[in-house]
Amino acid sequence: MSSKDLLRTTVAAIATVVAALTLAPTSLRAQQLEKNETGLPAYPHFKTGSQYQATAGDGRPAPPPINGKRYQIYVASTPDTMPTVIAWYKKELPGAKASVEPASGVSGPTTVLATGSNRVLIYIVGKRGTIVELQKYVPGA
Repeated sequence: MSSKDLLRTTVAAIATVVAALTLAPTSLRAQQLEKNETGLPAYPHFKTGSQYQATAGDGRPAPPPINGKRYQIYVASTPDTMPTVIAWYKKELPGAKASVEPASGVSGPTTVLATGSNRVLIYIVGKRGTIVELQKYVPGA
């Protein structure tokens, strides 16, 4: 499997997990805005957000490794349009390398902004608005 195929598979798997978390509106957790602990910039109009550590803790499972690396992940949603959110992140992360991954079975195309080993994924899941996933690489986790 090529690295590009592995990345697509990983993005699709993460999108599935995120969709499951995002599409559970009866969960109190899905309706609150937790603190972003990644150190990556948080879009100012997030309506919901959940923090996931690189290792299991406080009753939450750790996110799966991405290409063999562990990440601290913050997933949030905003009613703002995807182009608006992408423009904001491009301004906040001027050196980021941008790419677009094809649509998965769960989400539309995903814009990925990478700064070193850190990544910001921006996509749409259903009618939930724009989803932003902040992935902060945690060495040695």
